[in-house]
Amino acid sequence: MEASGLLLDPAIFIVLGWPVLVIAARRDERCGLTSMDSWEPASDEPTAKAAARIAEIEAGPPRCMTLHEFQRIGHDLAWFDAAFIKQAMAKRGYLVAMATTGTGDSLPVKIEVASEIGQPLLLTEVSPNVWRFSTCDDSWMHLAGRAGDACVRDGIVVSVFVTMMS
Repeated sequence: MEASGLLLDPAIFIVLGWPVLVIAARRDERCGLTSMDSWEPASDEPTAKAAARIAEIEAGPPRCMTLHEFQRIGHDLAWFDAAFIKQAMAKRGYLVAMATTGTGDSLPVKIEVASEIGQPLLLTEVSPNVWRFSTCDDSWMHLAGRAGDACVRDGIVVSVFVTMMS
């Protein structure tokens, strides 16, 4: 039997490969990487840099930011700090300019909606408080499209209910 055939034989691979798999699994268990807890932030507190940014948010007036600004929140911080910053912005009433009506008017959305959808919305009015929304055609072509109902209060998209996804 050739050496290359020896490496491809499943029985040989199992005999030689199982110790590596057992050691790797054991390492993950020791590190706690096998549970969903590893997806949660490492701390209940933001880092010092994020805490400083949150203090700025809390000290200043709420504002309406662009979608690009929203998407870059926390880009220079630890991965879990963006959630702390978005939470502080939501408390202060920050908005994101990412919704457009059929007539071309722009409507801001709450931080929670921007976090859920993450892309520009096209709105069609059904009644004063209920609108239908859809993301752009390009998002549907790239299997990231969303559509559904949006609740609009005082000219602000406060919540969405996704009924269709691609």
